[in-house]
Amino acid sequence: MKLDAVEEQLRCILEGELRAGFGTAAQAFVAVEGQIICDIAVGERIPGSPVGVDTLFNLHCATKPVVAVAVAAALERAQLAPSMRVAQLLDVDHPSPITVRDLVSHTAGLDEPDAFSCYVKDPADLEIELNPVSLLDATEVGVPAYSEVAAWHLLAEVLRTLTGRDAATHLTEELESLRLADSIWFEAQATSTSKHASFSDRIGCYFDTNTGLPLLHDLVERFWGRSLNISVGTYASISGLGRWYLALLETLNGARLPAMPSSDYLRMWLSQDRGRMFDRKLLRKCSFAGGFMTGLRDHNFGTAPSTTAFGHSGFLGNSFVLAEPETGTVIGCLRGGIGADPVQNVNVMRPLYVAEIYNLLGQ
Repeated sequence: MKLDAVEEQLRCILEGELRAGFGTAAQAFVAVEGQIICDIAVGERIPGSPVGVDTLFNLHCATKPVVAVAVAAALERAQLAPSMRVAQLLDVDHPSPITVRDLVSHTAGLDEPDAFSCYVKDPADLEIELNPVSLLDATEVGVPAYSEVAAWHLLAEVLRTLTGRDAATHLTEELESLRLADSIWFEAQATSTSKHASFSDRIGCYFDTNTGLPLLHDLVERFWGRSLNISVGTYASISGLGRWYLALLETLNGARLPAMPSSDYLRMWLSQDRGRMFDRKLLRKCSFAGGFMTGLRDHNFGTAPSTTAFGHSGFLGNSFVLAEPETGTVIGCLRGGIGADPVQNVNVMRPLYVAEIYNLLGQ
């Protein structure tokens, strides 16, 4: 298929899924050799309002790589290596030997608390549980355990220490230098006092497709939810996150971009794969490197991605972006709805969708 026909074909696929009742909205982004060939949105972000390519959704863990690469850039500026002990970086008198590399490769043994429980915990209890010393007490160096919150909360503290700014402020300003501020937004909640208050009408909701009701953890003005930091994820559009991956691939190819580490440091950062290990939280053998899922076949992306592809998914597999560094390909998708069987979405629907895109691209 000619590449200029890919966008229309994907639009037909996504619109067909919506007509069949799978989801309420979708966004798709595809680039090949650094050139965007598909950037579309279909469906509604809330009833009666169409979704756009710039509509923000809480992509949760899919935005973890943005945090990880920001930490890499901050470490390089400080002339530090990923092997730095977290306790030393935070200037905490604690014997834990875990390093920054352990945090971004999920070998710090941290898997509690889980993201959903954080929304309902008493704020005082959560503050104690996420205190850096409490988290360091819980670390088990070398133990693979995917962390939705704990390791990434520590990583945000590392970023704050290295930059002198809270992680959300630092990332917002760094992304502005990449001209992605309208598409990736590291502020917890859209409120009337927010400097991004005008963004509140650009935030889409996830819906339970069985009831047609929005899920209450959507942190928008219309629904209350506890504001959590970037350890849980943040708002983005698939278009914005896909463009960030393009900037990442440009960096790997030697470009020197603001908000990114150097090409050499980034390659080193991504090369530190933990290896294929059994993860006690995900209950499968899989690998991570530098905050990215690697070995994507083990992460339920099917057999189409190459062995060098990397990326990340978020919120029950409803969002993901992946990159193929050898071909300059970036593929991303969001489906804004939760069906009766999220496991089928991850294990069956996503691999089929990824395979379809690779087939359209002839890869």
